[in-house]
Amino acid sequence: MFRHPAEFYQAKNVDDKEQDIYARFFAYGLTGVIVDWALKGMKENEDDLAVLLQKMTLQTEELGHEIYMYKRNTKN
Repeated sequence: MFRHPAEFYQAKNVDDKEQDIYARFFAYGLTGVIVDWALKGMKENEDDLAVLLQKMTLQTEELGHEIYMYKRNTKN
């Protein structure tokens, strides 16, 4: 879910170390939310939580792409 094909990172000059940090950032963030949910008694429906986390992850990726495209287009 958090690892793009190598060509994607090469095109953006993202090295292996950065790829690993991006993947860990999302993995630990998601894990933290799930652990917190469990510690607080799992009051929210697990399917609803899963959908929300997936939506947030995809929206973050889309926002990053939009920022990248904006910066790329304003350099010219």
